[in-house]
Amino acid sequence: MQITDKIFALKHNFQIPVAPGKNLDRFVYSYIIIDKKITLIDSGVMGAEKRIYEFIRQSGRSIGDIETLILSHAHPDHIGAAGQIKKDTQCEVVAHELERNFIEDIELQNQQRPVPRFYDLVSEPVDVDITIEDNEMLIIGNDIDLRMVHTPGHSPGLLSILFLGKDILFSGDAIPIPNDIPNYDNYHQLISSIERIKATKEFNTLISSWADPVFGRDEIFKCIQSGTDYLKKNNSSVTKTYNGSGNTSIEYCSTVIEDLKLPAIFVNPLVNKAFLSHLY
Repeated sequence: MQITDKIFALKHNFQIPVAPGKNLDRFVYSYIIIDKKITLIDSGVMGAEKRIYEFIRQSGRSIGDIETLILSHAHPDHIGAAGQIKKDTQCEVVAHELERNFIEDIELQNQQRPVPRFYDLVSEPVDVDITIEDNEMLIIGNDIDLRMVHTPGHSPGLLSILFLGKDILFSGDAIPIPNDIPNYDNYHQLISSIERIKATKEFNTLISSWADPVFGRDEIFKCIQSGTDYLKKNNSSVTKTYNGSGNTSIEYCSTVIEDLKLPAIFVNPLVNKAFLSHLY
């Protein structure tokens, strides 16, 4: 999908097993910025480098032109192909310091944030060459400047990216999709990050990891508001439910999922962890 003459989106489909014989269909976008050199935003899951390379070659360029790989955060669907891409291209890997440990030590990530069949999504770690902080700039082309916006909540070091002069904001996984799986580390941080995005006036196109592009301030506002409303609906149910004794945490999680009328396959330890974050 073409966003501008130099910015392109690639959708990578994958599945996560959530119960015997049941898979959760997911997708994630990576972005390719083609200028004098090529910059990637996120790598997709393991094996996604094949589609990325094919697209670059069909554009008349070489994968050796890949100079920078920005990892918005450390989750496996964003870093799955990063190790292979770095080995093939010797590109520099950029991420926030708070994501470095999970990017460079995937065993640690799997222990602390176990996603079903984790190693089907990411097979190897990758070294982070450059850590970048809130409001830092990356100059990646003759007319493309990227300003990093730290938007924690979904993960501690999630980077959104403002394309200065292009009226584009990449929000990563910062803005939830209503009725999608509740997937975040810290509810309160996430609400604050969404409010920061909402207050940013320098974009008219919103691109993200898990939704199609949104064009125009009115549609962007609707998208942000619907994500906020969903989170607050979750919060109302969580604070009502997680307030007594007699049930285990996962049973509380099941009660909330039922109350929200979400699929029962969403009941798992990661969603329970998201709900627990509402309480502190």
